[in-house]
Amino acid sequence: MNEITFDEIRQFFLSSFREKDTNKYDYGHILIIAGSFGMVGAGILASRACMRSGAGLVSLAVPSGISREVMCHILEEIVLSVPNLSENNGYFDDLSFEFLKNFIEEKNISLVVIGPGLSKNIRTVGFVKKILKFLLNYGLDIIIDADAINAISNKTRYTKSLAIEFLNEIENKKSNILITPHYKEYQRLLNIDDIEIIKKEKLYFCKNVALENNLVCILKGANTIISDGNETFVNIIGNSGMATAGMGDVLVGIIAGIKASFKKISMLEAAKIGVFIHALSGDKAKGKLGEISLIARDVIDNISLAFQFFNL
Repeated sequence: MNEITFDEIRQFFLSSFREKDTNKYDYGHILIIAGSFGMVGAGILASRACMRSGAGLVSLAVPSGISREVMCHILEEIVLSVPNLSENNGYFDDLSFEFLKNFIEEKNISLVVIGPGLSKNIRTVGFVKKILKFLLNYGLDIIIDADAINAISNKTRYTKSLAIEFLNEIENKKSNILITPHYKEYQRLLNIDDIEIIKKEKLYFCKNVALENNLVCILKGANTIISDGNETFVNIIGNSGMATAGMGDVLVGIIAGIKASFKKISMLEAAKIGVFIHALSGDKAKGKLGEISLIARDVIDNISLAFQFFNL
């Protein structure tokens, strides 16, 4: 396992730069599927972090029942008001699937983020499984976060092979997948009884779930671990002020923006750089505000300073 270093990130940015004669479509079109009644902020945080991290265009898909509220906070992003059943308009459901399927097929989407603030609503769980099957077979890059992780969690047994049952059921899986669980989400994902085992053996659990399922895993916490099963990295910067609501939403937005704007990099590389930029942004915010008062919006406000550290 290797530590992510400033020099490593600097070398990446020295060899990767934005051409002068380009437009927004050269830096990717991200679709973020997020939000539910009472969880309006998750998608807003993710989409704003995504724009701050280099994405050319971001479409934020939210249930129709919360779309007007979301629009009050959105300037640069596109808000998709996704239809759903009338009595269920604050949550995604089967009706939402057809709308988003058509949108993805019609637009040149670079990457899909799914999960922030979706809720554990039973109809939303069904929607998540349905659209993930479509996305996995369609071949898009996917970041599976938060409630989307909960939706595909193993419900009946602990699998010692660390195989995610839902993903193993998918035929012709073509996508480049990233999952971003914290300890509790990981515990649910594989139905593990004791969360302390995961904390003590986080390197093993992160590396092996990635290897068994052919994906990239970020196991979040102090000294976040990133692995594709073959290469494994640990982040050693960041601070305890980042242990607060919305930080995970910001993280997936940063990673998505980096992956879309630097098209040729792998999901592992985007995850590694994104985790580092996220932590560095948190440290920049801490320098201004201290740890206790730190909130997720402060990290977004300091993403630009993190990039400027590398002369970007």
